[in-house]
Amino acid sequence: MGKGRNILYFGDSIMGQNPGKGYTDLLASHIYKRDATSRHHFLRIGGNSSFNLVQRMESESKVRSKSGGIRTILIGVGIVDSTGDILQEYSDNLTKIFDLAKNYTDNVVVSGLTMIETEGNFRSPSGRSYNNRTIECFDGVLLERAEDYNIPYVEMRKVLSKGDYTDEIHPNDEGHSKLFKKILGFESFFL
Repeated sequence: MGKGRNILYFGDSIMGQNPGKGYTDLLASHIYKRDATSRHHFLRIGGNSSFNLVQRMESESKVRSKSGGIRTILIGVGIVDSTGDILQEYSDNLTKIFDLAKNYTDNVVVSGLTMIETEGNFRSPSGRSYNNRTIECFDGVLLERAEDYNIPYVEMRKVLSKGDYTDEIHPNDEGHSKLFKKILGFESFFL
């Protein structure tokens, strides 16, 4: 059992847009059934980049640390970063994020980036342009930084298939179910 009872899920809308149906919601429900003392905090914000996470992570973690300690931090960020020419900035931000996380718990897990459904480019309603080659580059940096910190990395790149998306980028219920099954292999880090 981890030292704290709080489990923090930091990321963007890929972690789940509909309460109760995202892969982090499914994971939290599963963990809570195994340990009813666990407390789950969904700190995912749509449109968040690694820069946004650096800005808010310390205050969000500090509050939860004071009320029951932190057992595990799950980090899933980078899809928004991949829409800009900021690979080095992303790498630097991950260093800051992992340093902050390790200040609160040794149980840090990284959720890798998912691909988009389209083979070419996808332009979101917000005007961001996504493509899988760029996402793969950012995911590679995420994996490298995780390895540098000896943080478990959950490879999500090949989990989703055509038909597992609501809008080319966000997983639908079936997609989230697949992502949950993948991250369930790391269940021991959450108990």
